[in-house]
Amino acid sequence: MLSILFTISRNDLRSKASYLRYDLNTIISSKSKDEKKSLKELSTKLFDTINNLDYAAKRKSTADAEKYYSETVSTLNDLLAKLG
Repeated sequence: MLSILFTISRNDLRSKASYLRYDLNTIISSKSKDEKKSLKELSTKLFDTINNLDYAAKRKSTADAEKYYSETVSTLNDLLAKLG
């Protein structure tokens, strides 16, 4: 059962991440040059943590999935705060 949940989670995560990447790139492109750099860095960090979360789900590691989920949420919150 846990294996099925990890598979469903990975598929959903990948689907949502692609839309999020596109939307964030669109929003960031409308910002000033100074803002773009820090937003791009946060965006890159966000997708790195999402990739780590995906890999943890692939390995079916609950501990790593929880760790990277927490990091992903934290980075996403930082990015959203920076976007205003």
